Amino acid sequence: MSHEHFQPELKLDPQDLRKLRARLEQVDVATFDANRQLLARTVGRVDIRSFQRLASSAALARGHWVKAALETAETAHTPSDADGVLDPG
Repeated sequence: MSHEHFQPELKLDPQDLRKLRARLEQVDVATFDANRQLLARTVGRVDIRSFQRLASSAALARGHWVKAALETAETAHTPSDADGVLDPG
């Protein structure tokens, strides 16, 4: 099940859980506000078409990055625990 907000899987009593959720909400609001202010100062006014072009460009760049990473993974040395990298699987 997907949640919009972080859902801790800690065994907390209800009062501590309410405090944690309130703190996380404060972080969420502060982050949103900082992003809104920064974007307004650095980018200015942007319409939905500009953001759609941005999303398309980001998706294209991500696709190129994933393709290159997969190609590299097929031909390159795969890191091991001896290299200090945890095994993901």
